[in-house]
Amino acid sequence: MVGLGSSNTEHFLSGMHWFEILDIGIKQTREVRKHICINSGVGGDTTVRALARFERDVALFKPDVTLVTLGLNDANPTQGISTEDYKAHLITIVNQLRDLGSIPLLQTYYACPPERVDPSRYAGFLQNMERTREVAAELDVLLIDQLRRWELLRLNFPDLYAPLLEDHLHLNRHGNLLMGLELCRALHLDVGEDAPDFWAATRELQNKMDSVDPTITTA
Repeated sequence: MVGLGSSNTEHFLSGMHWFEILDIGIKQTREVRKHICINSGVGGDTTVRALARFERDVALFKPDVTLVTLGLNDANPTQGISTEDYKAHLITIVNQLRDLGSIPLLQTYYACPPERVDPSRYAGFLQNMERTREVAAELDVLLIDQLRRWELLRLNFPDLYAPLLEDHLHLNRHGNLLMGLELCRALHLDVGEDAPDFWAATRELQNKMDSVDPTITTA
């Protein structure tokens, strides 16, 4: 598997990263001992830059599956990439992955605090995440909608959400744990059963999301 994205995907902080948690989930659930996850995240990347390095950082590895998480940097007004352009580029990435024989997965970002992001960039970010959802629906691609779930946490439990951020655009190691746990659950992967105490606080955050998620039903 390859993870294609920007600084959200690149592992640049100490501690476990969400992409590594996915790797563990695959190995623990599927018992695929020879499975390899390759992190092709590059800070500052847009869909334009991701396409420019596609051959080197994705195609070269011939991945069975590729997880794509892009859109925030495309929304930066200085990049000059419209939300329509972003959607077109994302469609190209999906088609190139399928031509390669790689199963594409699309993932939205975690939530960003709107009061700390340039208003035009934040508006573009939300539009791009909606374009990501559209591409997933139109091209029949599996979508992991992190943003929908993270917004529930941000809006309903701001005191729990804020400590998960390294800065206004990035997660810290605690945030990465939650994103990884959410990703694994979306893909029906079990992770951390060998270390329940380590995951206890993160699972409690996930339970908080569940408590305000209208799509979650409890008996």
